[in-house]
Amino acid sequence: MWAKEYIEELFELEKKILDSQMEKIVKAGEMIAKSIAKGGVLHVFGTGHSHMFSEELFARAGGLIPVNAILEPSLMFQDGVFKCSFLERIPEYAAVILDRYDVRKGEIMMIFSLSGRNAVPIEMCLEAKNRGLYTIAITSLNHAKASPSRHFSGKYLYEIADLVIDNCSKVGDALLEKKGLPGTGRVGATSTITGSMILQSIVVEAVEKLIQYGKEPPLMVCPNIEGGDEHNRKVFSKYKNRLKHL
Repeated sequence: MWAKEYIEELFELEKKILDSQMEKIVKAGEMIAKSIAKGGVLHVFGTGHSHMFSEELFARAGGLIPVNAILEPSLMFQDGVFKCSFLERIPEYAAVILDRYDVRKGEIMMIFSLSGRNAVPIEMCLEAKNRGLYTIAITSLNHAKASPSRHFSGKYLYEIADLVIDNCSKVGDALLEKKGLPGTGRVGATSTITGSMILQSIVVEAVEKLIQYGKEPPLMVCPNIEGGDEHNRKVFSKYKNRLKHL
């Protein structure tokens, strides 16, 4: 059964992340907690499928409320897969996007890109750093090191970000290797699963740190339990001028 093999190999991949990336996950949680404790907002960005990570963190039950999701429709698939793939390779586009958002010196920007080779994620990281933000990248070092950069500098996302967390995905993302398959000869993507695991681990760590700092974590409560809506409205109101997509 291919499905069983996939799940078993996925467990091994998650164990690899646990063994190799925990120090960086803890560091990310600490940096985010320090920023939020000072009134900061966490900014999150990805293109294509990676935009899902921004949505995973934004307005998420059990997650942090001060999360500003940078959701650019032209870089998401509802505007067309091939259009999105083309536009994420365009230089100088990231600055145009970021100008529409309120980002402030000392805050955190998280950028998600499996390959880390396209212009927009790379330049979003550069723009964030130029504006005084601390940058965290979640990417695949396997994929990046196997593919030439598409940025004129020749650099990759992992070479620019202040902190890099490796999702340990294989080249091309797919995990299960089988005969007769095109391309890499594998099926079953992993980056969405491992990426979400990494992100939620960072959130949990940030919440723990906030409690240690003596701060009440600004958490979103599930709106489908009694009192959830009232709690969320109260906390969201503190950040309503900072979160573009409320």
